[in-house]
Amino acid sequence: MNFFDTSRIENVSNEIEIVLLDSEAIQQLIFYESIFEDSDSVCKILSNRIDSQIEKTRTLLSELESTNAQVMFGDTRIPKLKYRIQNIQLYLLIEKARKDCGGISVIPVLYFFPENELCVDCVVQAKVLDSIVQQNSKLRVFALPVGTDIPVADALAIKHSISKYPSVVIEGKLFEGLVSEEVLKSAISSWSQVKKSKNYLNSHGFLDVFLLKKRVFYPVLRGFLPLALVFQGFFISSLDTVVA
Repeated sequence: MNFFDTSRIENVSNEIEIVLLDSEAIQQLIFYESIFEDSDSVCKILSNRIDSQIEKTRTLLSELESTNAQVMFGDTRIPKLKYRIQNIQLYLLIEKARKDCGGISVIPVLYFFPENELCVDCVVQAKVLDSIVQQNSKLRVFALPVGTDIPVADALAIKHSISKYPSVVIEGKLFEGLVSEEVLKSAISSWSQVKKSKNYLNSHGFLDVFLLKKRVFYPVLRGFLPLALVFQGFFISSLDTVVA
């Protein structure tokens, strides 16, 4: 094996290992929260660490792709496996933070593809997703190879009923087969609008919604009240006439 190839592979493998250790440290933070129930402190730290992990993972992906393109004789399977495991750990951390902490702006996009099959559409889909990510910094694509030794990837495929490749899942919505950039961007935009509405209601609470009703609807009801009383009087007088 070429010395330079070996050196490149070892360097990128070591960098991935460092990020993996950082992920394990974050796992300890979650374990801490489960013991001491100190969610406020954990959520503040978790949000910052997730942002850091996302940036590090993007850099690692670029370095891994560069190494894979330059190496002629080396074996990059182990660095790839390490990266995929780290990437899945990051996804799980994001979902944990979104569930327990809120305020996480990252929008996870799950991209499923077969590991040991030729899939031309999967290559095209990956390029489409790369283009969307470049236009929206909040998106984070998690490539999940199905049929590997990564149990979580297979579990997620079962959870989302993946039966066709490529498949993309955005906030629980499944897109099977090759999906255009326009369709995916429309789905992301629709979900973002719904999310904004939910955030507004959550941040303002029931009292603000009640006051909004009081400011808007109550004056309207007061305007119709005199008219309703007139009709009520007319209806009662009509009944008196009929009875008489």
